[in-house]
Amino acid sequence: MWAFLNGAAGQKMLADLSPRLCGPLLVHGGARSFYANYPLNSIADLKGKKFRVQANPLMIKMVEAMVPARSR
Repeated sequence: MWAFLNGAAGQKMLADLSPRLCGPLLVHGGARSFYANYPLNSIADLKGKKFRVQANPLMIKMVEAMVPARSR
């Protein structure tokens, strides 16, 4: 993402957007990743696993949305 935004195409995109914005703003909330001591190559690899999630309703809903019910 950063390579794109810092490249010619990304700079053009941001320049095209900036007249429409009141002060250009780009917020990066961080990547959402799952870490394990075994390979995670697909959603199926998460099936039946437990996740540590911050005790916050928003964070819990986010993980529930990322991991389909059929994989939980």
